[in-house]
Amino acid sequence: MARERPSLRRSRAEADALTLQVLDLFFRQKKKPSQIVGHLARQGIGLSRAQVHHYLLRGRDQGFVRLVAPSNNQLHDQIVEAFELRQHTVSVVDVPPDAFSSAEYVAEKSAAVVLDLIREVERVDPTRHVGLGMGTGRFSLTVTRSLNRLLHSEKPLLRRLRLIALTPAAPIERPQYCPVSFFNLINDHFVEQRVGMFTEPMMKAGDFERMRDSSDTQSHFGFTHAARHKADIDVVFTGLGDPGQKFDLYRSFLIDSGRNDVDAWIREKGILGNVQYRPFTADGPYRESEEEMRPVTLLEFDDFRRLAEQKFKYVILAVRKSEHGESRAAALRALLNKKATHLRAFSHLVIDSQTAKELIELERRAPESSD
Repeated sequence: MARERPSLRRSRAEADALTLQVLDLFFRQKKKPSQIVGHLARQGIGLSRAQVHHYLLRGRDQGFVRLVAPSNNQLHDQIVEAFELRQHTVSVVDVPPDAFSSAEYVAEKSAAVVLDLIREVERVDPTRHVGLGMGTGRFSLTVTRSLNRLLHSEKPLLRRLRLIALTPAAPIERPQYCPVSFFNLINDHFVEQRVGMFTEPMMKAGDFERMRDSSDTQSHFGFTHAARHKADIDVVFTGLGDPGQKFDLYRSFLIDSGRNDVDAWIREKGILGNVQYRPFTADGPYRESEEEMRPVTLLEFDDFRRLAEQKFKYVILAVRKSEHGESRAAALRALLNKKATHLRAFSHLVIDSQTAKELIELERRAPESSD
C-alpha cells in the first residue's frame, strides 16, 4: 500500500499529535527514521522517511523541541576577565565549526536572552507594553524566527510587544533584510503594535539631520512617526558588522551610494566596524560630512550606548562568524577596549566560541604588537 504524503487535510490538533509522537519516538525512544516508519505503519499511519523528517522539522518550528548549543564556561570566564565585563551579561555559545550552524545557534541563544530581558522589563512594570527595537540583516531575521518559536513554547508574556523598526534600510536587491519584513514572523497573538519606518533608505547626511530635527510631520511623516516611538524602546537586539568584509550590508550601502573607493575610504577614516549601519572608529562614532551619503536610522551609535547605560533598558549585541566564514573578532575587540568605554554600545554580549577564542588570542598578542 502506498504511504500517505503529509496531509494538508489534517487539523492542527491532529498534526500536533503526530508531530509529538514522531518526536517522542526519535528523541526519547531513540528510534531511527526507518524504525519510526515501521512503528507508525503498524498503527495504520503510512509515512515515508522524508515525511518523518518533515515532522521533526515541524516540531522545531512549532517550538516542541529546541536545539540549544551548550555554554562554554571556560571561555566565558576568560572573556569576562580579559575585558572587565559583568558575569551575567556575557554568553559564549559552544558551536560546531560550520559557519551556518554557528549563526543558527548564536541566534537561538540571542533570542533566549531577548526573551529573558523582555520578562525583566515586564517584572519592573507589568502595566506597559515592552518596546522591541528590531534591526536589519540576515542574523536579525534568524533571531526573530527563534524568538517567535520561544514565545509559542514558553510561559506567556504579561503584555504584548510593541515592535519598532530601527531603519527602513536594506540593499535594494535584498529587501528581505528590512526590519519591517520581519514583523510578520512574530505571531499577531504576541504583538500589540508594529511601528515601521518608510523613507528613502539612504540620503545625504545633511539632509538626514534636517529631516531628523524638523517639526514638519507632513513632509517627513514616514520618519517622524517612527521617531515618536524612540523612547518606547526597551530592548534592542543587533549584530556587529565589518565593512571591510565582502558581504557586510553597510559595505553594500557604501557601494550603492556610488563609492568606488570603499576600502581606501574605510582605511582613511579609520572605520573599525558598524552597529546597525552606524560606523565607529577607535575615537568614537564616525559622523559623515553633510555631502556624504548615509543610511537612514532611528538610533545613532551614541543612542545604543546611552540606552545600554540606562536601568531596565537593554542592547543585546550578538557576534559570530558570518555565514561565509568571516571573523568579526577584530571589530569586537575594538568595542571591548578597556580604554575606550565610550564604544560600549551594548549591555549584553552573545558570541560564539570560535570568535571568543580569536578574541582572547588577539588580546594576548596585543602587548607584543605594541612593542
